[in-house]
Amino acid sequence: MSNQVVKGSNTVLLYCNTSDSYFNDTGDYSFTLQRPIDNVKSIQLLSYNIPWSWYNVAYYSNTIAFKEGSGSQITTTIPLGNYTEVDLQDALATALTSASGVGATYTISVNYNTMALSITSSVGDFTILYSGTTMSSLIGLSADTYSTSKSMTLGTIDLMPIKEIQIRIPHMITNFETSKTNMNQDLLCVASLSGYQFGDIIRENMGSIDTELIISTISQITLSIVNLDGYTPPFDTNQPLTFSFQITLWT
Repeated sequence: MSNQVVKGSNTVLLYCNTSDSYFNDTGDYSFTLQRPIDNVKSIQLLSYNIPWSWYNVAYYSNTIAFKEGSGSQITTTIPLGNYTEVDLQDALATALTSASGVGATYTISVNYNTMALSITSSVGDFTILYSGTTMSSLIGLSADTYSTSKSMTLGTIDLMPIKEIQIRIPHMITNFETSKTNMNQDLLCVASLSGYQFGDIIRENMGSIDTELIISTISQITLSIVNLDGYTPPFDTNQPLTFSFQITLWT
């Protein structure tokens, strides 16, 4: 981590690289500043670079539960991996067909206008069960969904595995606390992520977070990068994550 004073202003630019951080067992990256910063008025997350080095279908999000007709619940999984929409439709069709108790063949397609999955059985009506389906947020499943005439359409696909960058600084005012993954620390802000792309994710969050009191010193920043279910994906430690902040000082 390095900090640089912008000449002629009361602004400090702060650059963080996870290769210089301490990664703890709760999935937080903690950075200790080389030089503490005094008299902080506000802090702004300018940019971040998170290499695409994780699975968006992981061990906690690869299960789907369904019933065929009035039969019993069937639970099946798809392999862990980094999925595109086409990959997901193919893997789900294979998993449902292989697990079918009535010899059904399932075909799945993606509507690229609505980004929704359509599922069809060759045999009869079926139900995708919300309870027992851990990939519900990925496939747009918000409740038990029943087929009509052997077909159904789910909600919007969301293959973006990262939902938030949570920023915490010890002793700063908690003035933004909407995340269900808050770990009872001073949660300074949440940068919400939307959409996804292959390669590196590079976004900007231009919202400044003002503190309510003069803070004498910032000497540490903690970042948590979590998905919708509160997990930290297993990042490739050989590909560091980088962040830049702009800190405004009281004059």
